[in-house]
Amino acid sequence: MVLGWLLLPQLLYPVLFVWFFIGKFVGEIVSSILLSILYFLFIWIGKLFVKVDFSPGWKEKANAKEYENMG
Repeated sequence: MVLGWLLLPQLLYPVLFVWFFIGKFVGEIVSSILLSILYFLFIWIGKLFVKVDFSPGWKEKANAKEYENMG
């Protein structure tokens, strides 16, 4: 039976086409879901460890000394 399928691959072409279509469709769905989960997982974990400071410029100290009066 296997020898028959090896000698007549044209008979398996429709099955092959359907199989590749199903694999591509499932692969698109699984990769989208997996990449979305990984993206949000890393963003949320990174958010726990990193504090983002959006204030522009230098931070002024409250008790900073002036350099002109030091000498």
